[in-house]
Amino acid sequence: MTITTIDQSQRKAARVAGFTCLFTMAIVVFANFGIHERLMVAGDAAATARNIIAHERLFRFSIACDLIYCAGLVILLTALRDLMQAGNVTPVIDKRYRLSEVPEAIRYLEDGHARGKVVITSEYANQT
Repeated sequence: MTITTIDQSQRKAARVAGFTCLFTMAIVVFANFGIHERLMVAGDAAATARNIIAHERLFRFSIACDLIYCAGLVILLTALRDLMQAGNVTPVIDKRYRLSEVPEAIRYLEDGHARGKVVITSEYANQT
């Protein structure tokens, strides 16, 4: 195990990632349960369209929430990329399977043996 020190820029990236994750999750929960539930009628596109027309401002607000969520994901992924490039976040890969071995990989996961990520690679990944 390697111990590395965390500098201020990495600490800031981690804080940005954490705040952005919390903020975007709050936006998603609000948009899905507070807005979309009111507008969308399952199995009835005509009723959904009527709701959208009747509540145009609410529909526009839901679009704004979705755009804020997307922008938050970009910020979150950028912060995580910075942390990974610095070497402070490293994924633990337990096992690799070829694409033709997907059934074995699924069995391995279902049996509860995985202690890290199980990676599926293409047959041609090693031929470069």
